[in-house]
Amino acid sequence: MARGQGGGPKTAEGKARSSRNAVKHGVRSPHPFIIEGVESPEEWEEFKLGIIESWQPVGMQELELAINVAFGHWRLRRCRLNENALLSKQVYETEYELQQADADDDEDYDEDDGGGEDDLPEPVPLPVIDPETLGPQSAPQADSRCLVDGSSAPLRGLRAKGAQPGHA
Repeated sequence: MARGQGGGPKTAEGKARSSRNAVKHGVRSPHPFIIEGVESPEEWEEFKLGIIESWQPVGMQELELAINVAFGHWRLRRCRLNENALLSKQVYETEYELQQADADDDEDYDEDDGGGEDDLPEPVPLPVIDPETLGPQSAPQADSRCLVDGSSAPLRGLRAKGAQPGHA
């Protein structure tokens, strides 16, 4: 079978289902909420309505732009959650490794002849946070920032041309 022919879902239902195949963190998802236990439809609605209220859009175009701003901020929030989870995991793993190293060093020290200060283990430097671990977040974060900036700039432009918030 030639590339691009067959193999994929044919129905709208199948395409919708397969669109979520590779979801890991939801940052690039076109859906405003998908992370069970972290986000909910109610939280999204409250957040979106807060953004809409703060922009006070006039007409459908401004409303769509305000919703895009809300969605961009929602995605940036996901980036922060994911980044915090990665950092927390890395801190936990580092602490565990240091505790293991300390335990091993304590056993070595106890087995010695009682020794003096010269027998103390060298301090273990804290590892630097691996930027590769955080690398995958940079593109989604940039995408989200572009969505926010790309939607809020036209809203600001419309306001600068004389359309006042809340007035037609």
